[in-house]
Amino acid sequence: MFKLLRFQEFPFHAVFLFLALGLLVGCSTDSGILSPLSESLNTSEFRGPVTPSVIKPQFPSLTAKQLEEGPEPGWEFMQMNPTAVNGVPQGNLDSWWDGEPIFGSRWMEASHGGWLWVEWYGCRIPPNALPYDCEVSVYSENPGYAIADFGPHPLQFNEPVEIWVDMVHLVYDPDFDFDEDLRVYYVPEDGEYVEHEFWLDMTDYTVHAITNHFSRYILAKRVTQNQ
Repeated sequence: MFKLLRFQEFPFHAVFLFLALGLLVGCSTDSGILSPLSESLNTSEFRGPVTPSVIKPQFPSLTAKQLEEGPEPGWEFMQMNPTAVNGVPQGNLDSWWDGEPIFGSRWMEASHGGWLWVEWYGCRIPPNALPYDCEVSVYSENPGYAIADFGPHPLQFNEPVEIWVDMVHLVYDPDFDFDEDLRVYYVPEDGEYVEHEFWLDMTDYTVHAITNHFSRYILAKRVTQNQ
């Protein structure tokens, strides 16, 4: 069985009150692409979890050896752990992960676009960026690693879209330098790992990237001398 995730539910009465107060004091409530307030709050736009029968992993599974080797010499796949505080896990990975993939999706109309947020992965698609209406999804077979398949693959966009990863649950050493020791990779059709440009938002504590296609995206960290 796959672990199917529901989208975040928002306390709409509190949101409306917050918006009203914002108008009164003349402040903006838009906090950027991660804010649900930047999208319509009409719940009819959301689609519930998909049934397991329609979930089709679009990339080969990574073996234990491949996970250990990383994307290239000198770099390893970053690990995820929801118990992590400042990069240090406070609990065992098995305490929250049942060994099954995580998956979430949302039906999007090309003319409208929209956003999708599944656990610590997200994307926002501008209106008319999709070439057609489709089910946009995020699939992570190994949630203990910062590896996620954005689908459908290999969908090419009419204009760039933005994807992001929440850094709160990343596992890293105390001397980890996000500017020097972090890389983002994607996997093209030939299966190789290709470095991808990114930027950091330290306010929302997220890693962002712009892309014109969906693929498998990965966070990797530099292998340190003490490892």
